[in-house]
Amino acid sequence: LDPAAAALVVIDVQNFCCHPRGAQHRHLSQDELRASEPHFWVAMPEAVRNIASLLPAFRSLRSEVLYTTIESLTADGRDRSLDYKISGFNVPRGSWDGRVLDEVAPSPDEIVLPKTS
Repeated sequence: LDPAAAALVVIDVQNFCCHPRGAQHRHLSQDELRASEPHFWVAMPEAVRNIASLLPAFRSLRSEVLYTTIESLTADGRDRSLDYKISGFNVPRGSWDGRVLDEVAPSPDEIVLPKTS
Protein backbone atom coordinates (compact mmCIF):
# COMPACT_ATOMS: atom_id res chain seq x y z
CA LEU A 1 0.00 0.00 0.00
CA ASP A 2 1.51 3.30 -1.09
CA PRO A 3 0.41 5.87 1.52
CA ALA A 4 0.72 8.72 -0.96
CA ALA A 5 -1.68 7.00 -3.36
CA ALA A 6 -4.02 5.46 -0.78
CA ALA A 7 -7.20 6.85 0.74
CA LEU A 8 -9.83 5.62 3.14
CA VAL A 9 -13.34 6.57 2.00
CA VAL A 10 -16.08 6.31 4.62
CA ILE A 11 -19.45 6.37 2.89
CA ASP A 12 -22.67 7.46 4.63
CA VAL A 13 -21.71 6.24 8.12
CA GLN A 14 -23.86 8.90 9.71
CA ASN A 15 -26.60 9.40 12.27
CA PHE A 16 -29.39 9.54 9.67
CA CYS A 17 -29.11 5.90 8.64
CA CYS A 18 -26.59 4.24 10.99
CA HIS A 19 -27.84 5.36 14.40
CA PRO A 20 -30.99 3.82 15.89
CA ARG A 21 -32.37 7.31 16.61
CA GLY A 22 -31.56 8.58 13.11
CA ALA A 23 -34.40 9.98 11.03
CA GLN A 24 -34.54 6.88 8.85
CA HIS A 25 -35.41 4.75 11.90
CA ARG A 26 -36.67 6.97 14.72
CA HIS A 27 -40.34 6.20 14.00
CA LEU A 28 -39.71 2.53 14.94
CA SER A 29 -39.67 1.00 18.41
CA GLN A 30 -36.53 -0.91 19.40
CA ASP A 31 -38.29 -4.22 18.69
CA GLU A 32 -39.50 -3.02 15.28
CA LEU A 33 -36.02 -1.71 14.51
CA ARG A 34 -34.34 -5.04 15.24
CA ALA A 35 -37.04 -6.96 13.35
CA SER A 36 -37.01 -4.69 10.28
CA GLU A 37 -33.30 -5.04 9.49
CA PRO A 38 -31.81 -7.65 11.81
CA HIS A 39 -28.60 -8.23 9.88
CA PHE A 40 -27.88 -4.50 9.57
CA TRP A 41 -28.07 -3.89 13.33
CA VAL A 42 -25.86 -6.91 14.05
CA ALA A 43 -23.29 -5.97 11.41
CA MET A 44 -23.22 -2.18 11.96
CA PRO A 45 -21.31 -2.15 15.29
CA GLU A 46 -18.62 -4.41 13.84
CA ALA A 47 -18.38 -2.30 10.68
CA VAL A 48 -17.96 0.85 12.78
CA ARG A 49 -15.27 -0.86 14.91
CA ASN A 50 -13.45 -1.89 11.71
CA ILE A 51 -13.55 1.66 10.35
CA ALA A 52 -12.38 3.02 13.71
CA SER A 53 -9.44 0.61 13.67
CA LEU A 54 -8.38 1.76 10.19
CA LEU A 55 -8.50 5.49 10.94
CA PRO A 56 -5.32 5.72 13.07
CA ALA A 57 -3.32 3.76 10.50
CA PHE A 58 -4.36 5.98 7.59
CA ARG A 59 -3.92 9.13 9.65
CA SER A 60 -0.47 8.13 10.91
CA LEU A 61 0.66 7.50 7.32
CA ARG A 62 -0.82 10.89 6.33
CA SER A 63 -3.04 9.18 3.77
CA GLU A 64 -6.28 10.93 2.91
CA VAL A 65 -9.39 10.06 4.89
CA LEU A 66 -12.55 11.21 3.12
CA TYR A 67 -16.18 10.99 4.13
CA THR A 68 -19.44 11.23 2.24
CA THR A 69 -22.74 11.98 3.89
CA ILE A 70 -26.33 12.18 2.76
CA GLU A 71 -27.00 15.84 3.49
CA SER A 72 -28.79 18.60 1.67
CA LEU A 73 -26.91 21.78 0.92
CA THR A 74 -29.91 23.74 2.20
CA ALA A 75 -32.09 23.47 5.30
CA ASP A 76 -35.29 22.95 3.31
CA GLY A 77 -33.76 20.41 0.93
CA ARG A 78 -34.72 22.24 -2.23
CA ASP A 79 -31.42 21.09 -3.77
CA ARG A 80 -32.22 17.38 -3.29
CA SER A 81 -32.39 15.08 -6.27
CA LEU A 82 -35.76 13.98 -7.58
CA ASP A 83 -35.01 10.50 -6.20
CA TYR A 84 -34.55 11.87 -2.68
CA LYS A 85 -37.70 13.97 -3.01
CA ILE A 86 -39.75 10.96 -4.19
CA SER A 87 -38.25 8.86 -1.38
CA GLY A 88 -39.51 11.49 1.03
CA PHE A 89 -36.41 12.29 3.00
CA ASN A 90 -34.36 15.38 3.64
CA VAL A 91 -31.26 15.58 5.79
CA PRO A 92 -30.99 19.32 6.40
CA ARG A 93 -27.63 21.03 6.18
CA GLY A 94 -25.88 21.08 9.56
CA SER A 95 -28.36 18.72 11.24
CA TRP A 96 -27.50 15.94 13.70
CA ASP A 97 -28.70 13.41 11.11
CA GLY A 98 -26.12 14.73 8.65
CA ARG A 99 -23.17 14.18 10.99
CA VAL A 100 -20.80 11.23 10.77
CA LEU A 101 -21.15 8.82 13.73
CA ASP A 102 -19.09 10.03 16.70
CA GLU A 103 -17.09 6.78 16.84
CA VAL A 104 -15.56 7.44 13.41
CA ALA A 105 -15.89 11.23 13.20
CA PRO A 106 -13.59 13.15 10.88
CA SER A 107 -10.70 15.16 12.25
CA PRO A 108 -10.91 18.92 11.68
CA ASP A 109 -8.89 18.85 8.43
CA GLU A 110 -10.47 15.80 6.79
CA ILE A 111 -12.77 16.19 3.81
CA VAL A 112 -16.51 15.59 4.22
CA LEU A 113 -18.51 15.63 0.98
CA PRO A 114 -22.28 16.04 1.39
CA LYS A 115 -24.31 14.51 -1.42
CA THR A 116 -27.86 15.20 -2.36
CA SER A 117 -28.52 12.34 -4.76
